[in-house]
Amino acid sequence: MEAQERQRWWHGVRVLGLLLCVYILNQADRQLLPILISAGLKCGNGTTSHHHNGSGSSNGSSNVHGFGGGVEAIASTAIAAATPANDCLSFSDLLEGLIKGPAFTVVYTVFGVSLSYLADHYNRTYVLAAAVGIWSLATCLSYVVKAFYQLMILRVVLGIGEAVCNPVAYSLIADCFPLKSRATALSVYHLGVYIGNALGYVAASAYSVVGWRLTFVIFGAPGFLFALLFATVVREPERGATEIGSAAHEDGPPKAYNLISLFRHAKGTPAFYTIVAASSIRQIAGLSLGAYLPSFFKDTFNLDDSEYNHTMLVVGMIVLTCGSAGAMLGLHSRRHARSHVA
Repeated sequence: MEAQERQRWWHGVRVLGLLLCVYILNQADRQLLPILISAGLKCGNGTTSHHHNGSGSSNGSSNVHGFGGGVEAIASTAIAAATPANDCLSFSDLLEGLIKGPAFTVVYTVFGVSLSYLADHYNRTYVLAAAVGIWSLATCLSYVVKAFYQLMILRVVLGIGEAVCNPVAYSLIADCFPLKSRATALSVYHLGVYIGNALGYVAASAYSVVGWRLTFVIFGAPGFLFALLFATVVREPERGATEIGSAAHEDGPPKAYNLISLFRHAKGTPAFYTIVAASSIRQIAGLSLGAYLPSFFKDTFNLDDSEYNHTMLVVGMIVLTCGSAGAMLGLHSRRHARSHVA
């Protein structure tokens, strides 16, 4: 029995590690577009920092010396060779707001609820594999877009694919880890938010080397590997296995709820609605910052390419360190967890 428990625990750790990697890609891929729009994907947003550095006459040039200047010179040469100078898309600020916001957030919200049905009724590893493949394909196909409407369609497809990730991941984590270690597992999983966003901000530097088209491919391609792993290697855990025998489920495995019965069941659990409200407020702030922080810095402070890249790297490091520290505070919540709340 002890050997079986140890084997189950290691399986849970492996699944959690893969889920963390997938969630990192999930967050990084959604963050790409706002970063790259301000970097130069949108016509008029890019600057010619290589000319600026060569002239040595700008205010920022005195801050670039030695190794840093050499790297920037190489990067400027590389991007000039990799992409045409006019390789950008023209669209209005209104359309920019639409593709950054509703094209993803509304789709993500609607399909996140509706497609959670798949996690309840079908093999979750296959469902997640399909979702990762879909959003990775949408990311990679951004390489070939020629018009704004094509980018918009791919953004919508990205939102549909990424909406499946959390419902499936939460369900898998619940069946891989018992209540006493579930808060720890969820905290580790949610590190993906901050690691992924930090990687997304690195996209500004990737743009400086390979251009925005190849940046989409570089970030999207790894998803196919993880889709393959979930489709072929990861074993679907038994549903409700970690709940059987607990005080909350003495009569057998937990029941499956539809959306209406779920809210009826949650009526007597104020913590559920508190968490929903808190999560909504957090998402409003987080998604708004993710969408508009790059353009805010670029436009408000009139940053050139080098300054924009450095700023995004600093923002990424802040997100990584402070956000990860906050996520790991969830480790302490297990001490206060109660079975009817978890």
